[in-house]
Amino acid sequence: MKRHLTLLALTALFLVAACSSHEPPSREEMGPPPVPTAEERLVVLEKRLNLTPEQSKAIKPILAEECERKSALMDKPGEDRKSPEEMRKERENLEWDICLKLSAHLTEDQMFQYSKLLEEEAKAMEKQKQDRPDGPPNGGGKSGPPPRR
Repeated sequence: MKRHLTLLALTALFLVAACSSHEPPSREEMGPPPVPTAEERLVVLEKRLNLTPEQSKAIKPILAEECERKSALMDKPGEDRKSPEEMRKERENLEWDICLKLSAHLTEDQMFQYSKLLEEEAKAMEKQKQDRPDGPPNGGGKSGPPPRR
């Protein structure tokens, strides 16, 4: 009986030690953050920008295109993936293209609110990078809405 208790205690001690030494997953293991679906994005924009039903219907395909293009950009395998600088430029170009398409359906005030939303999302993403166990990639990076041209 004493032998069983000793064995049980040693097993429990080993399991606790093994669990406590577990490292959080690295950035590579975690993969890229998920891209919100067009539907999720539309719900956010409907609330934040007070979209009319006509505007919602008009921008839904634009948001679907944005999701597809962002996913395609992020889902490239390691050897096909571009440098961080090239990817940043592609994301900026994508954001500009989407902003241009949205501006055809949104009012000036709604575009201003959309710009503020992009800034908030960029700050939140930057905070997530800072909060990761291994810190931001390459010591940080640019984020936020695309620079004005």
